[in-house]
Amino acid sequence: MVCGHSERFFNLKTDTFLVKGAKRGALYNLTTGDVYSIDPVAVSVVKGCEAGKPIDTIAAKISEAGQDQIVTFLRKMCDEGMGDFGPEAVTSVKVDLEHKYDTLDFMWLELREDCNLRCMHCYCVCSPEPGPGERLNHDEWLRLLEEGWEIGCKAVQFIGGEPFLYGDKIFDLADRARKLGYTHIEVFSNLTFLKNEWLDRIVDLGMRVACSIYSKRSEIHDLITTVPGSFERTMKNVRKLKERDVQPRFALTVMKQNQDYVDETMEFLKEMGNPTPGFDLVRPSGRGNDKEIFPDKLSKKQAFRTRAEFMTTDRNTFIRRFNGNGCWQGKLAVSSTGDVNPCIMQRDGDSGNVRKQSLNEIVNGPLRKYWDLSYDKIEVCRDCEYRYACRDCRPITVGTTGELTAKSLHCSYDPYQGEWVDMDGMECAGLDPDLVEQ
Repeated sequence: MVCGHSERFFNLKTDTFLVKGAKRGALYNLTTGDVYSIDPVAVSVVKGCEAGKPIDTIAAKISEAGQDQIVTFLRKMCDEGMGDFGPEAVTSVKVDLEHKYDTLDFMWLELREDCNLRCMHCYCVCSPEPGPGERLNHDEWLRLLEEGWEIGCKAVQFIGGEPFLYGDKIFDLADRARKLGYTHIEVFSNLTFLKNEWLDRIVDLGMRVACSIYSKRSEIHDLITTVPGSFERTMKNVRKLKERDVQPRFALTVMKQNQDYVDETMEFLKEMGNPTPGFDLVRPSGRGNDKEIFPDKLSKKQAFRTRAEFMTTDRNTFIRRFNGNGCWQGKLAVSSTGDVNPCIMQRDGDSGNVRKQSLNEIVNGPLRKYWDLSYDKIEVCRDCEYRYACRDCRPITVGTTGELTAKSLHCSYDPYQGEWVDMDGMECAGLDPDLVEQ
């Protein structure tokens, strides 16, 4: 309908949600995926509309703004498709938010715990020596692929240690995954151990390949892997893959040893076929939990979230984040000895073991501690209006603080002041009190 300010009521659309923070609020338009910041006065206006009150009644209780200002604000909401004016209040049936996410989307299968390199930041403390414990056998890995498929999983990544130390049978696993219907089959390898006869198998099975590049400078890359010549061996096999039209996905982990070369390394990765490369800060897990390798020169603009810049938040995304953790939901990692963790970086080992329980029992049992950890349970985040549009890397916070529910270390927003904290001397003032898309 055409908006008209003469109408007495303003009714929010089904997909419009108000989320209150300690000081400000946010409007979520789940139809478009947009999130808008609003000030305390606008929060009161929207709450009145949700309660079915007439506009003049709402305006009479708000001294900070006149009725014309309130109508102007509501017209902006109308223009953005978040509500309509009308002669009477209409109760909007909201989406059912009480829905626990119980589908497995992605698995990391850690085929080996040993590696031919010994990277100084390795999250699972890999080395050429085998780890303790009895490894899962081939039939057990095949069974896990089938169990994962039965509860919805369509994406798998074979990791290590060095996954190609598993030998030729890694391709039997990939073949089983493909025949089951997995649509994403990737191996994350350092590519120093890749045999020529395996290249055609990768192509035939449609496998994806990922590897870490720590610098375009061989001496810096080798310093981090601690194995001389590793850069040249990796790049040699990268070139062989590209000759067969297999474009590897590159990962860059930034630490003190390579922090001075981030920009040139990013350009190098673009040249090597990744058009929009990104980087991760070293995670405080395994050997990575060493302050001597934490970067200390990166701009905080690079390391922190310093403004309201979030991913699209549609209906399904909103429901998932309302009920659980946006990073861990739908994922799990299985170690070489069968221990299950919510991800490869969060290695508590308290989410069960596949030799004792099925994946379905684990997903609907001990893993829920992580999957259901919504931002309503995170300190400070639970008072933030952006909590259902946000996500962070919990292992970074947990590894540093030791607390599962501590506030993200890489977010500068203060919901109690409604402001982004000044970082590196830049301006991070409070958001405009008008209806502003973020």
